[in-house]
Amino acid sequence: MENGAIALRNRLRGTGNYDGEANFETSLVMKMNNELADRISTAEMKNRQLQSTAENMRLSILGKDTKVKDDKPLEVVESYVKENTTELVDPLDVRQKIATINEKLDTLRTELDTQIKVANATTFIKI
Repeated sequence: MENGAIALRNRLRGTGNYDGEANFETSLVMKMNNELADRISTAEMKNRQLQSTAENMRLSILGKDTKVKDDKPLEVVESYVKENTTELVDPLDVRQKIATINEKLDTLRTELDTQIKVANATTFIKI
């Protein structure tokens, strides 16, 4: 049991014979984090572009003279922005899954360390 615990701990730490290549759980969390950050970045970029386009539309409607305050044409721009805003849809709830995996890994590491310490501290005497 002790050897299995040590091997699993080494795999999770990426040490020993594994060199980080077999730490599947951490690789999964990193991939999920990277993909989530990429999707958030893409959505934010599209929304910035949308705001820029909307500002250009406002300037086209109002012209350079911004003293004119006719709200009817500007409602079209606001409707355009509302309909074209990019929102991130996350049916898998990736943030929660990442937190759950990290929590399970922390618990597993703690239990492995405890098991290894108890096994190392236990001495059997045969009579």
